[in-house]
Amino acid sequence: MNRFFALLPLVCALSACPVTRPPPTGDSDAGTVDFVGRACNVDAECGSLRCDKVRRQCICLSDLSCLSAPNEPLKFCNNYTGLCVTEITGCKGDTECGENQYCDPSTRSCQALRTFCQTCATSRECGGAGDNCVLDTVLNRRFCGTACESNADCPRGATCQDKDGARQCWPDRTATGQAATCNNFTGCVPDSLRTCNQSSDCGDASQRCDTTQGKCVATLQACPFGTTCDPRLKLCLAECTQDEDCGDATLRCVQRICEPISECQVDDDCALNKSCAIPPGATVGECKTSCGTDTECPLGQVCVSNGGRASCRPGCSTNADCALDQRCNSTSRTCEGPVVGTDRVCQGTSACRTCEVCDGVNTVCRPAKNDFPHCLPCSSSTECAGGTCVALTGQQVCARFCGPGQAECPQGFACLTLTTGQQACVPSDRSCSGKCP
Repeated sequence: MNRFFALLPLVCALSACPVTRPPPTGDSDAGTVDFVGRACNVDAECGSLRCDKVRRQCICLSDLSCLSAPNEPLKFCNNYTGLCVTEITGCKGDTECGENQYCDPSTRSCQALRTFCQTCATSRECGGAGDNCVLDTVLNRRFCGTACESNADCPRGATCQDKDGARQCWPDRTATGQAATCNNFTGCVPDSLRTCNQSSDCGDASQRCDTTQGKCVATLQACPFGTTCDPRLKLCLAECTQDEDCGDATLRCVQRICEPISECQVDDDCALNKSCAIPPGATVGECKTSCGTDTECPLGQVCVSNGGRASCRPGCSTNADCALDQRCNSTSRTCEGPVVGTDRVCQGTSACRTCEVCDGVNTVCRPAKNDFPHCLPCSSSTECAGGTCVALTGQQVCARFCGPGQAECPQGFACLTLTTGQQACVPSDRSCSGKCP
């Protein structure tokens, strides 16, 4: 026995030796700040902490190791020196990180919250409120669960189970002969497709912003090529490109997925990126893509909310909300056209017939010959006031000048540069036959 240790009781009996604080009980390293920095040779000399064999001193394991008396300065664990310090760079808590992030004390950096079946150390790393870090007893590792009330809240291959007193989605079904674990989980998370500029706009740790298309997509793209995640079944299913691919008259192809028509009564019956649009007087509606503004809706529709999620419904606020051969009726707030009474409706000449132009003020098509004798046979330019006499397919006809500062050409005509350097409205097929009678 080392002579020093043999004599230590006697020395302490004869002098005032300091009283050693007993090591804390339990697995937590809380309340062990007095051990940090002490000289050591083995872990047993550090209570519930660890002995750094290189520095030969007890080191902190987390900020809990550095808890001190209430009247003393707050201390943090320096993960590089293993000592408790009052000042440290990087984040000290989740409140210093952005939305959908947590502070990783091991690196003092803000990290993205983890999603279902991703590895974790504590519940604060997992996505939503009530999502817990659950121990997988098969793998002896921890993974993020998802708070749930029923199996319908969980992805395919998982069910709502009691995990340590809390209801969590957890793997339940897998390939034959395999235990259901997060390592072989086969469900999928659908794209929410919410409009976004950055991932924080998605409001869900399982989604990230695809800035190319400006939409929120699942962070983990688990489905094989050629398939996509069905937002209702949470299954990887074959993609569709048109309604006929669904093989059922009661289904239609929406966002590459075959979805039932008239499938909802409330918004919660629909995927996260859709809302339940119920026609007036009906009790059952159809799940339609949600929207935030009118600009996200197709022509002839506006973004409407009835107290729940907003969806695109038929309607308009201005003519710009309607197709080029329609206009917005200021009374009914719906698009009307292409014919109203005897008028052909237009917002541009391309919506009119050959040799017609669009009257932008009244949004109606009118004959171009009211302003100029297009295609009128001529022998000299003096017969074509405001234009010139040009030769086309064996005959000479009047062509109106065009270009910067001039009125647009009629439908079926193009503004071409002549050999004289002037520009004139000429039939696109270079023939006046049957045009502008």
